Amino acid sequence: MTYRAHPITGDPIVFAPERASRPGAFGGDDTERCPFCPGHEADTPPTIAAVGDPWRVRVFRNKYPSVEEAEVIVESPRHDDTFDRLEHPADAVRIYVDRYRAHASAAHVSLFKNEGPGAAASIPHIHSQVMPLPFEPPRIAREGEAFANAARCPLCATLDAHMIRETPSFISLAPTGSSMPYQEWIVPKRHIAEMAAFEEQEIAELAAFL
Repeated sequence: MTYRAHPITGDPIVFAPERASRPGAFGGDDTERCPFCPGHEADTPPTIAAVGDPWRVRVFRNKYPSVEEAEVIVESPRHDDTFDRLEHPADAVRIYVDRYRAHASAAHVSLFKNEGPGAAASIPHIHSQVMPLPFEPPRIAREGEAFANAARCPLCATLDAHMIRETPSFISLAPTGSSMPYQEWIVPKRHIAEMAAFEEQEIAELAAFL
């Protein structure tokens, strides 16, 4: 694992060719023994955090990390679950927030989910990933600069435009100038900068939204 620079822009790029050795990396059938299913915990690094006994949500270091301290969050013990079928979605979102807070010293924390082989998910069992980065991605830096220089918060200014759904704490909207088809933003109504500031009610609402 190294960090390289884009030859034209100089933007940092995470280079981790060793991830090619992870199970199912090239679309193979890895469902015969899923390392994320209960009873197969020895197939992954040790548990860092968990909810429930037996566990309902489990966190461990990524066996094939893209960056140091990268983690995997398995949101359900049931192999075929999707997020909309989770029995305890608030547990999953609470763990998202806890792991985000756990890496507060990182320059940037990326929490993301790839679902399905088309999105480069190598294991079909529901899971998300946490990437604590030692640098701030250029797009995030540009957005931060735009917030700092704006006369009014750009998100507050757009909350009523193209609204899709609303709860007491959140609004989902289709942003003007979406960068991809069907793009949807879920924005907190409270003026906060990151998910570390979420309160328990907001965690529960976000879980229901997702």
